[in-house]
Amino acid sequence: MKEFSNHFIDTSQLPSIDEVSFLSLDPKYKKVVAINATLVSVLIIGVGLLFYWWDYKLAKEENPQFLAVVVLAAALLIALFVWVISILGVSRKSYAFREKDVIYRSGIILKTEIVIPYNRVQHVALHEGMISRIYQLAALEFYTAGGANGDLKIPGIPKEQAERIKQFIVDMVHQVNFESTAEINDNSEENQPENKDVSTADGEF
Repeated sequence: MKEFSNHFIDTSQLPSIDEVSFLSLDPKYKKVVAINATLVSVLIIGVGLLFYWWDYKLAKEENPQFLAVVVLAAALLIALFVWVISILGVSRKSYAFREKDVIYRSGIILKTEIVIPYNRVQHVALHEGMISRIYQLAALEFYTAGGANGDLKIPGIPKEQAERIKQFIVDMVHQVNFESTAEINDNSEENQPENKDVSTADGEF
């Protein structure tokens, strides 16, 4: 049986995560994001123009009401904001695969860093969007225990590379689970009481 220990850890001596070599998303993914952002922006501007036209017809005046102008201007600004943020967000996304976990960084204003150990991964899915398929790109989505939806999704990976990564993760998950099961079995055997022969004489122990 292993002796229990709970030693102090000096957090200042821990290795920095900045030392990890992160990989950027494929450059072609920026085109995918640009197309999607353009479609969303056109939809937003279309709503603003529709309201502008409806207000102009309803007012039956030569100039539309002030509210219609404000709505249209807001739609233009929101569309521009969505497009710019979407494009800038691509360069802020990066990922890294280590021996024990996967790391994903994202965010422009609010930066997010997600670390998922392989022993928590239950399932890995590969997704291809309609536009991403044109550029031979795919996304990897990781599902962990207790999560109905994916806990982590890494887009903008070349499809062939994504398939290799998926197989690598599956192999690592199986290896980690096998090692954990073997360790549990070893501990169970160590904790089993020793079988000793008990001899009796005249009915007494």
